[in-house]
Amino acid sequence: MSFGYVPKFSERASAEFRALDLWLQEVVLDEVDRIVDSLPPPSVSQRLDAGEVVYDAVRTMGGVQHYLFITTELDVGARLMRINRVGHFASP
Repeated sequence: MSFGYVPKFSERASAEFRALDLWLQEVVLDEVDRIVDSLPPPSVSQRLDAGEVVYDAVRTMGGVQHYLFITTELDVGARLMRINRVGHFASP
């Protein structure tokens, strides 16, 4: 795991996360780890101003496609990756 940024869920994202099935929560946490690990170090990120970025993941369980959307925003000064939203859509 990278030590460049610490993920922090907003109240809204926390509520959306808690509403997911446990296995989907695990997927979200794995994706958050993957995202944090892939970010450039804060010294490089200071030059970036991407605003909000949406990451997605797709998993299949029981013949149903589950689409997860994780909306993030970097706070370079605080070394935080703010997680603003966690969305979910299921399609048979």
